Amino acid sequence: MNRKIKRIAIFSFILIMGGVGYQLTRRPQARESVALPHECYIWQRVWNDDLRESIQQAKADLHGLVVLAAEIDVRPGDEKQIIVPVDYSFLSTLSVPAGIAIRINPYSGPFDQDAPAMRSIRQVIETVLEKAGGAGLEPVEVQIDYDCAESKLAGYRQWIQAIKQDFPDYPIVITALPSWMNNRQFKKLVRDSDGYVLQVHSLERPTTVDEEIVLCDPKCSVEWVRQADRLGMPFRLALPTYGYLVAYNQQGQFTGLSAGGSMPGWSENTQIKTVLSDPKKIAAMIQEIQTISPKNLSGVIWFRLPVAGDQLNWQWHTLQRIIQGQPLNENIEVLLEWPHPYLAEVYLVNSGDVDVTDAITVRLEFAGDCLAADGVLGYAVQEDQERRLLIYAENRLPFQRLRSQEKTKIAWCRFNTETEVKANVQKDLQ
Repeated sequence: MNRKIKRIAIFSFILIMGGVGYQLTRRPQARESVALPHECYIWQRVWNDDLRESIQQAKADLHGLVVLAAEIDVRPGDEKQIIVPVDYSFLSTLSVPAGIAIRINPYSGPFDQDAPAMRSIRQVIETVLEKAGGAGLEPVEVQIDYDCAESKLAGYRQWIQAIKQDFPDYPIVITALPSWMNNRQFKKLVRDSDGYVLQVHSLERPTTVDEEIVLCDPKCSVEWVRQADRLGMPFRLALPTYGYLVAYNQQGQFTGLSAGGSMPGWSENTQIKTVLSDPKKIAAMIQEIQTISPKNLSGVIWFRLPVAGDQLNWQWHTLQRIIQGQPLNENIEVLLEWPHPYLAEVYLVNSGDVDVTDAITVRLEFAGDCLAADGVLGYAVQEDQERRLLIYAENRLPFQRLRSQEKTKIAWCRFNTETEVKANVQKDLQ
């Protein structure tokens, strides 16, 4: 084996998982922290056993769910209606209240009640409510998630007025961006709604690979909460658990992104950054907001519910700790398992509360000879000058990380006799 250890440049840009944890300066006479109720969005378009199991796992800690029920495009010539096959029968068996979300893609008008766009929206809401009611679920709200340009907020208000008139038995709630609060039409819009969800997370289209990307800025988010509270209207706060893969070409120019962990049609020369929401920073932000205790903030709603196999999302364990107000700890251990007296399998165990994105090196020390060894999942094995084995990350996928509460096999080693092996683990500082 090569005794020279290569320095591997892992192209996994974790913008907000590294660095110093975010802390807000508390005022000298801060009030006692008041816990907020927590809800989750279910934005999956495929309802399967993994999703149902995740909902069952999370329901005891949640005050509500909001499920994506439909997505609409009402632009002339591009009209489409996607009705999500939500398992309303399953939701009806839960003790957790559930609302429905109608996603409306960008549209420039007209917004009057008799225009084709409004007729399409009305038809979709009717269809969804009929499907839910027929399966035994009475939604607790209809949430409108519309990509509205700030210049069209007055028109959006016409839509909300029409929807409230057509569906008087359901609270009509909208999602809103922080920038809307500076528009004089916004207060009129939310007054005609039954509440709004302030979405403080987003991904602005980057231009170059060197540009910093932030999904959720805690300092700005706290100020937006203060600003929203001053409006005097009830609102919830939407916070992120998710991440993206962001792609750039060889010249460092933005070419695309992926929210599912796949790399659709990207060439081998594509530069990839992984951008994730930081649970520690967001947890600290929630504590500060609870200390401020905004009187019009009614709760937190997370985008989105963690589900097994979702590579660019937190584990449920992480979100549960935050909801319960528990500290988030990091702890990586190395575990050796011996399926045969001469064969060792090497695992990294993340017994902490957050995913670890740093590259990890494991050092194995032993007496005697190692006949053969190899790494798996992008890890490689080499021998150093003291004949110790070093296991290090060589070809990790951009989104690859050590998931909270999971163990990951990274290598195997075969010896010529029963051998006592000592293992040490460390993060790579690259």
